[in-house]
Amino acid sequence: MSVVTVERTGPVLLIGVNRPEAYNLWDLEVIREVSRAYRQLGDDAGLRVGIVFGHGRGFTAGLDLPAVAPAVATGHGLPFFPPTAMTRGTSSVSLARSRSWWPHMARATRWASS
Repeated sequence: MSVVTVERTGPVLLIGVNRPEAYNLWDLEVIREVSRAYRQLGDDAGLRVGIVFGHGRGFTAGLDLPAVAPAVATGHGLPFFPPTAMTRGTSSVSLARSRSWWPHMARATRWASS
């Protein structure tokens, strides 16, 4: 079972964190796979939007601190984009496309049916 699912639906890239048994905590593998999906989003001009969601009951309980803390403490093994990756005009996504792009975030929830 993959910790991140990636599915393309037309111009939309669905990126699903798939660790429901761990409340979708983000460990280094999740961060690495989500980063890979972001790169796919930036490299494919046919993709217009990426939606990150959580499989199971909720989006995420946050960062898996015991799993990530050693890498953060030493600075080694972090699979993040470079520090400039999310800076306006120099993101890996905007560099991959010849147009202005700025990441936006939104939160969506659904009502539970009774």
